[in-house]
Amino acid sequence: MKRFLVLFGLVILGSCSAVSVVDSWKNVDFNSYKGDKIAVLAKTSDNVVRTRIEKDMVSGLEAAGFEAVGSHSKLPSITPGLKLDKKQIGMIKQNLLNNGVKLAMMVVLKDKENYLKTTSNNSGYNYPGFPGYYGGGFYRGFGSYYGSLYNYGYSTTTTEVAKKYILETVVYDLTKPEGESLICVVTTDVDDPTSFSKTASDFASKVISELLRK
Repeated sequence: MKRFLVLFGLVILGSCSAVSVVDSWKNVDFNSYKGDKIAVLAKTSDNVVRTRIEKDMVSGLEAAGFEAVGSHSKLPSITPGLKLDKKQIGMIKQNLLNNGVKLAMMVVLKDKENYLKTTSNNSGYNYPGFPGYYGGGFYRGFGSYYGSLYNYGYSTTTTEVAKKYILETVVYDLTKPEGESLICVVTTDVDDPTSFSKTASDFASKVISELLRK
């Protein structure tokens, strides 16, 4: 798990490659939450990465009309890189609510895969049908998602070995019951990262644009 979280840092801080939205799901108009307070939590034990991604997300959300905070600065008692039990997750949720936070946005590295790359644009990464997939089981509540991390398989057939990192951004309305709190999911690919430069701002921009898209 620790190695996987370190890879998250390399993707966010180190790639100049293309960031693309490959899937999204919403059961509300995210624009209707403008003016509300949203906490951004990058689920990684690397504090440099956590700060970088949260700052870029906060900046983008504030520009879009939200009151946004990063967990690294406003809620320092939260440590997103740890796997927590149900009681600890409940305390985190209550802490957020006590600080006036209505929405919680979590960013996680969901998978990293080597694949054989062709000149085509097909990612080979697909979800089951909507909306039932995001409405059930693992995704239903903030607590279930925050306390866990799991991977998807990934495969394609091409001619050149490359890397693809799959990042997931999940938004919960903390004022709703646990099984009804999921409101948005955005999945992004970072394709074949190669050097240390900027990626976080591009990632944040594309995720926020997708969330706001009607």
